[in-house]
Amino acid sequence: EARRQTLAMTENMLTFLAACPGVRKMEFVSTVGVAGHTPGEMPETWMTPTRRFHNSYEAAKAEAEQRIRMAIDAGQPITVHRPSMVVGDARTGKTVAFQVFYHLCEFLSGARTLGMIPRVNGQRLDIIPSDYVAAALDWSSHAEDHAPSILHVCAGPRDAVRVDALIVRVRRLFRQHGRRLPPLVQLPVPLLQWLLRVARPLLPPRHARAVKALPFFLAYFKERQTFGNTISRRLLEADGIGLPSADDYLDAILGYYLKRS
Repeated sequence: EARRQTLAMTENMLTFLAACPGVRKMEFVSTVGVAGHTPGEMPETWMTPTRRFHNSYEAAKAEAEQRIRMAIDAGQPITVHRPSMVVGDARTGKTVAFQVFYHLCEFLSGARTLGMIPRVNGQRLDIIPSDYVAAALDWSSHAEDHAPSILHVCAGPRDAVRVDALIVRVRRLFRQHGRRLPPLVQLPVPLLQWLLRVARPLLPPRHARAVKALPFFLAYFKERQTFGNTISRRLLEADGIGLPSADDYLDAILGYYLKRS
């Protein structure tokens, strides 16, 4: 279903573009997830090697990118945007939906897993505020003469959030908002998966549902993967679009969530 919807949307966009020769620019929102399981730093270029994906959404976006690439090679004015894990507005924390990052923070708090979380071993998490993504889209739509074919809208290796620091911050803010949290026990991922599978029948329904979704989150802790953004960041900064520091916006992001959850 993800493949059908994504490819149909892509073809509709390209059909519309071909029917409107006066259109100066089109923006296609993809994801850094098109790297799939590829280890190391994802380049700001087309991904051509055969690779495995975490889910059908990533695979569909990767296939759609190849279709977009053909259109760009044929002269169509398109920029592919690859955002990382999108969170709320950096200033207000506001978001239209609490998606992956917020569920991941619930997991890292230990509240839904009896305090058991994966051993993080220095891993980082690439998150990006929604207002930065919007600014990049707006900039690119007006930069038909110098926008690149691919724009990485992400924190990059240098500014991705350290997961160990995120855990400390999440637990502090959760407690400040009245959440009761168990002591943490960090475990190797395989052991954690086994223990949670055994414990799941004993958990309250809400927590059992959360545990069922954990394989998706645990995938983030099994791989060493970063997303390059040197070229994209330089282009955006040259026009005054600076990358916000997660240290400056995490309290707003999590505060907005906690007041509404």
